[in-house]
Amino acid sequence: MDACVHCGAHLAPELTWCPQCLAPTGRPAAAAATAETDDAPMWMRTQRRERVSFDEATYSRFRAGPTSFGALGRAIMSLGILVGAVVGYPMTRGFILANIGFDVPGKSFMVGYAVVAGAVSIFLLARIWRRARIA
Repeated sequence: MDACVHCGAHLAPELTWCPQCLAPTGRPAAAAATAETDDAPMWMRTQRRERVSFDEATYSRFRAGPTSFGALGRAIMSLGILVGAVVGYPMTRGFILANIGFDVPGKSFMVGYAVVAGAVSIFLLARIWRRARIA
């Protein structure tokens, strides 16, 4: 087993990228991670990390990478969030009725739910569709 030159994590020989720091393993590195003592736990070891410039990294919203979905996966997750926001309204209203014992007013609760669910949906969609490192 080799060690990642960026973070010092143990790597299996067939991996092409580090599962801890997401750095490619095939690139030559200027400095490898060093440890003060071999007996020290991993969290106590001092490490030097090589900075990867942004010119070397490739980012995309639509191409799949080792830790990201492609356009189809992101579209399916987006559809799930939108369906969940619509289905969540009657489920939330029914949950309140079942646990508290009274029905909440329709229009005011709908406006409040739309504000909260809209904000959460926008946050989740922004996280799904942000550019991810693919190489």
